[in-house]
Amino acid sequence: MFLSELLPPDRVQACLLLDQAWPMKGSTGEMPSVPSRKGRTRLNWDHIYNLHWPIPLVTRRCDLKLPSTHLQILSRLLEPAPGPVMILGIHLCGLLSIRAIETFNQGPKCVAFGLKPCCLPSMH
Repeated sequence: MFLSELLPPDRVQACLLLDQAWPMKGSTGEMPSVPSRKGRTRLNWDHIYNLHWPIPLVTRRCDLKLPSTHLQILSRLLEPAPGPVMILGIHLCGLLSIRAIETFNQGPKCVAFGLKPCCLPSMH
């Protein structure tokens, strides 16, 4: 969301937000009253779709740990992208960080990469 405010809208088509907790595409936007089957909290998209962003924020539900999802990201998002792609991974630990790195390395239009796992040791 912060990138939507910082980047030049005339040079960025969209910010794609990928997570398995996003509601399915085409959902009504109402969040379920019960947690997901794995006990995870569903992400709330009110701050995504009910506010105006200079660059559109697009959510996509996907399990980034699955190899099939990795292939779909490459074929459906990165290869057809109209221009350069930047990969930014936030709160990615373990396998999720590895998948982000693999995506960057294999993405034909990937030009920049940033990774901030949530399990870094403290700096003091």
